[in-house]
Amino acid sequence: MAESHLHWGVLREVGSDQVDWHVPSQDEIDFALELIESFYVPSLSRARELMTCTMLEGKQLSIEFCKTISMLKSFISGMATLVEDDGDSPVSR
Repeated sequence: MAESHLHWGVLREVGSDQVDWHVPSQDEIDFALELIESFYVPSLSRARELMTCTMLEGKQLSIEFCKTISMLKSFISGMATLVEDDGDSPVSR
């Protein structure tokens, strides 16, 4: 175990490997925007609605709100993959 790191792969100089990034097609971009319109926007509206809701109470309201917030959290977490990297990274090159 003390030498397991020696078997992980080949050590290379930083910047010596060329990365082939995927560039999304217009269809892929349109699909991502369709997902946002279909799920994120209604979930955001539902969360706002639940914050002022008088129809639901207690545990029922809590469960519904948690489900909605969970959906929003998943979308917000995944949205970073939809935005092109601007090159401003905290990792020094």
